[in-house]
Amino acid sequence: MHWSELAPQLVNALSLGGIYALIAVGYTMVYGILKLINFAHGEIFMCGAFVGVIALSAGWSLVPAIAAACAFCALLGVTIDRVAYQPLRSAPKLAPLITALGMSIFLQNVAMMVWRSGVRSFPKLAPTYEMVLKKAPENRQALLDEVASRLEKVRDGKYDEAANGIFLGEYRVAKKNFEEERARDAQSAALPEMEKRLATARENLPRVVAVARIPDGVRVEFRNGTGDALKTLADLRKQSQQDLKVPRSAVEWGQETREHWLERSATILGVNVEWKQPVIWVVTLALMLALEFMIRKTTIGRAMRAVSLDKNTAALMGVSVNRIIRLTFAIGSSLAAVGGILYALKLGGGVVFNMGTQVGVIAFSAAVLGGIGNIRGAALGGVVMGIITSLATWKLGDWGIGGVYGPAAAFLVLIAVILFRPTGLLGSKSVERA
Repeated sequence: MHWSELAPQLVNALSLGGIYALIAVGYTMVYGILKLINFAHGEIFMCGAFVGVIALSAGWSLVPAIAAACAFCALLGVTIDRVAYQPLRSAPKLAPLITALGMSIFLQNVAMMVWRSGVRSFPKLAPTYEMVLKKAPENRQALLDEVASRLEKVRDGKYDEAANGIFLGEYRVAKKNFEEERARDAQSAALPEMEKRLATARENLPRVVAVARIPDGVRVEFRNGTGDALKTLADLRKQSQQDLKVPRSAVEWGQETREHWLERSATILGVNVEWKQPVIWVVTLALMLALEFMIRKTTIGRAMRAVSLDKNTAALMGVSVNRIIRLTFAIGSSLAAVGGILYALKLGGGVVFNMGTQVGVIAFSAAVLGGIGNIRGAALGGVVMGIITSLATWKLGDWGIGGVYGPAAAFLVLIAVILFRPTGLLGSKSVERA
């Protein structure tokens, strides 16, 4: 096994392991306080991925999209506890366990109804294009100014002025139909549906973030998840040439696409590393350290540890047990949301309503592997699971068995750990098991 082959797999494994760790922490925090396995946690991860991808597709940058996903999932986690688990605080342990499974299935079906069963693609992050005139007539500068001016109108939302409707497509048709119907009958029953169609068409239009003039050309940056940027640029250039009466044969454009920095890569020690992978490592490590600091050094952390040890005694000491439990669900769900967006970013593919099932089971296994109820154990278990899963998928594919069976190797290791060290790698022997 040569280093040049192994190193990329290890880089990928550490990224995946960091994501598993973020999700596993949610399982282990809830178990540490309630002695409950929240099987709906994988669906919270899925919802976070959906909200993040939708926000990015709407043009949000990465940090606000992550913040929106965290807020949504924190609220979802607290709601799940309030509706499904709080009424069963004093019930036998089997009752909340069955409720958790039911909540998992319920959330999957709700997600399928809301976001449909198809795959929602991860948007292209803020592509930038540089257009340079390789061949142009005498009025070169006038042509560049015309193109830049039209792009600035697109940036400002003045689509109709930018290209006289050439690249507007469905938006132009929907707007015309809506205006004609409103002029004909302001009380028409068809107007709300036509207005909805117009709003949808407007949302699908390409959005320009920034325009800059460069030597012999123009640089334009589109928003995340923009429409057909290349067609927009081609149509704007065509319209500009027509208005300036420049023959098509007199112009030759050169165009370079510059990807978002997260989608670029660099060669480090002979290994090709995508920048999004170190970002995943840094985000995971920062969140884990912040969580560890909060648990060990803050008043809220002490209250969490007190509730985990003895709820009744903590309540007698003035701790609001239900408040601490809700806060635990909010923190764990927020971390799952971050994991969901990073997972979608890492794969560069799409999200689907049932994606939380397999990832959730692996993350739960990581929590058990590290020592259920132990936050450091969850982090270690996530990394170990990521390494085992990635390397097994790689080697099984090479051996012709099929990489799809890679996660099975991780579960075999998990079984071995449970047989020979039931409390996990970092778990205490006094840990109560469900």
